[in-house]
Amino acid sequence: MARAATKNRHGAGIGSHVCIRLTPLYALARFARSASPCSCGAAPLPAGGAAPRPLPGSLDPWTPRSHSLACWVLRAFYFFFINKEQMQIMCYVLSPLSAPQEKFMRIAIEQARIAADEGEVPVGAVVVKDGEVISVGRNRREADKNALAHAELEAIGAACRALGGWRLWQCELYVTLEPCPMCTGAIINSRLRRVVYGASDRKSGSCGSVVNLFELPYNHSPEVVSGFMEEECGKLLTDFFRGLRNKRKDGNI
Repeated sequence: MARAATKNRHGAGIGSHVCIRLTPLYALARFARSASPCSCGAAPLPAGGAAPRPLPGSLDPWTPRSHSLACWVLRAFYFFFINKEQMQIMCYVLSPLSAPQEKFMRIAIEQARIAADEGEVPVGAVVVKDGEVISVGRNRREADKNALAHAELEAIGAACRALGGWRLWQCELYVTLEPCPMCTGAIINSRLRRVVYGASDRKSGSCGSVVNLFELPYNHSPEVVSGFMEEECGKLLTDFFRGLRNKRKDGNI
């Protein structure tokens, strides 16, 4: 731990010197994780192999989710001994997301790039089960002339066909953009276990930006991880819309 470099939740490299400074706090943080779902957003370790209970809503590292003594001690360490950047690094170390999960978001990003090359708004999605990719999807609304052709719906539909059933309770969805109301409904109905998204959508995001539909009393509420590799996912959208504006200025659209 003291010598190995790690990565933060956005995928940026972090030098080993930072990890050395965090080493004395690692044992305390591990205890806080095992005690309860603390402010770092990590669910308690399941007993007897049982699946952990999903936490509804966004797992923001700075949202208090427990009043246990261990979690309050961990938060006190932030306020008095370390800065916010170092605390975010610690939260990443304790998070259920790690380097192997980064590859799934990169597959979603590649799908988004393909969509951009096709003239579509760059959004990509991947459904994963037991560490293996089951299906991928990308935005195809312009090509298909279909309002339903969102990346999440394509990936969910393909996963249902591949697995032979509509219940995807053992699966996770990685998507580059926060799901809209339609896709959030599909996530609820397909019983996806976890949703990991990159960039927030301030206009139609339904996992916390405009509204959080997962907090409503539906019969299913997945675990949500927001802002994973957010900078890279957001840059795809920024570059795409900048290109559209430049084309309009040049009269090419």
